[in-house]
Amino acid sequence: MADTLTAPSNYIAGEWRPSTGGDTYEKRNPARPDEVVGEFPSSTREDVDLAVAAASDALADAEAIEHPYVKASAFMEAASASARRGAAASAQNLLRRSLAAASFVRDNYHRAVALISLAGKYRELELEAAETELEILEKMAPGA
Repeated sequence: MADTLTAPSNYIAGEWRPSTGGDTYEKRNPARPDEVVGEFPSSTREDVDLAVAAASDALADAEAIEHPYVKASAFMEAASASARRGAAASAQNLLRRSLAAASFVRDNYHRAVALISLAGKYRELELEAAETELEILEKMAPGA
């Protein structure tokens, strides 16, 4: 029998919280119905509302950062955190947002640092830039 994953909490606003309803449910392996693969929170509408509000607040905080280099750096760190949690699609999206922010960096020093950091982050997270991302990167290159 495989190890059972127990995660009877929701991750909301940077902390693990039980469902507001307090209920959980078991998920079973469809190939082996007698094998429980995990216990999960039975989330309520209130849990969803809390999660959406927390995500909106976090996005507002990120959007409120005025200097594009700082904003790009914040998105890169969020991408790393997403990748550590196994959310590659989220990490890719956050790197795109970082690239968008970095494209507004005007001084050459910070632009070069942002480009090097982005390239390193893509490599570190083992993600590949899409064609549109590569086009933006080429336009950002000094002398472009």
